[in-house]
Amino acid sequence: MTIVVIKMNRLIYSLWGLLVLCTLLPSVLAQKRGSATVNTVILSEDPWPPYIIGEEGSEATSGIAVDILRQVFSRLEVPLLMKLYPWSRSLRLVKQGTEDGHMLLLRSAQWDKYMIYSTEFIEDRLLLWTLKGAQHEINWQKFKDLQPYAIGITGNYSYGAAFNRAVAMHKLNIYSAVSDELNFKLLKAGRFDAFVCLESVALALFKRHRYLENTFIAAPKPIAQLSLTMAFNRQSPAVSLLPQINEQLKIMEQQGEIASIIARYQGVN
Repeated sequence: MTIVVIKMNRLIYSLWGLLVLCTLLPSVLAQKRGSATVNTVILSEDPWPPYIIGEEGSEATSGIAVDILRQVFSRLEVPLLMKLYPWSRSLRLVKQGTEDGHMLLLRSAQWDKYMIYSTEFIEDRLLLWTLKGAQHEINWQKFKDLQPYAIGITGNYSYGAAFNRAVAMHKLNIYSAVSDELNFKLLKAGRFDAFVCLESVALALFKRHRYLENTFIAAPKPIAQLSLTMAFNRQSPAVSLLPQINEQLKIMEQQGEIASIIARYQGVN
């Protein structure tokens, strides 16, 4: 009788252990793969050639950041949607948690409270653009040198901590418009003296819109060298994917895939 009881107890413990394993296994696999707990990731942005190409109200069609992120999420086997809106709306949708995050931006204190960032995977120079011609060009060395000028920026964009400090410290004359293209139009019309814009974005605009071509020149000294990243709302389930996303970005960089994608877009309309 004692032997039977012992065998029954062993059977009960074995069944209990199997039940616990079956209960924990999905959680373990989810932590390992990440994709098990995330059905679809939705990232949004405004059209921003050459990084993000497409029309507002539709999904992004191509671009440096778009191609890189498609590759990353394909490797993770996580469906990815990349939607395009005006930038102010994109910011609002991500902040309220309607969408998971942004495809590409610069870290900023104004977003740190509700966003978490991937590793940086694109570098670009922030340049000061003016109309061509000696009477327009600005050869600045210190931010204080910019005090006499009216300078355009794009609303709700991040230009880096150094530029933000300089604006406050030197009381720079800043004018804001809703897009990079509009700012170049305003600069061409003489509404202000200079416009701050990423080098790759400016060159893509000049190529895309012939009326802007051969019209502007950048000051030799950059405003900043910037590193761009993607970001999630901190409350999004997609945050669990960040370690894997960072790992894939590192692999792509080491294998030269990111550089290859960037090279493909040099000179693209």
